[in-house]
Amino acid sequence: MQAAPDAADCNVPCGLRLRGPLCERALSGALALVFARHDALRTRLVVRVGALPLQVVAPPVAAAAAGALQVVDAAALPAEPAGSGQGFYTLGLSPALVRGLPAAALRRVLADAHAPFDLDAGPLVRALLLRLAPEDYLFVVTVHHAVADGGSLRARARPARSDAQSLGPGVPPQWLM
Repeated sequence: MQAAPDAADCNVPCGLRLRGPLCERALSGALALVFARHDALRTRLVVRVGALPLQVVAPPVAAAAAGALQVVDAAALPAEPAGSGQGFYTLGLSPALVRGLPAAALRRVLADAHAPFDLDAGPLVRALLLRLAPEDYLFVVTVHHAVADGGSLRARARPARSDAQSLGPGVPPQWLM
């Protein structure tokens, strides 16, 4: 796992396109609740010389900090020439999910999905909400495979949607996987 610390081979990104009104605070709160419920999402792996890695689980109260949602406005990203986003390797994100994104937005999403994790420091999960337009978002959660896989992320998305609806006002967005 640490043999190639700059590699993204063990990264598992999972994305949702969210369309409709969205309360970003509610989504952030729902994410913190998911972290609080699932020990694996608060886990880090401490490497010890001459021994197997030690699994360390942060307490649920640390869930809000570990699950901090990074919100990026695509309009604030630097403009890029047309066609500069062609031929990207999407690292497990559905081509339909990223199709049509401006090149700068695609680069930002993929940079997050490709960024290595520090197994010792943790957290081994990060969340990005890319605001594409007033009611159009791309929500990407990337985890290290040591703590989750794509199937478990999709399973955790269902309760997160309920949490977000209960934490925030407004019409729930349409969640597209």
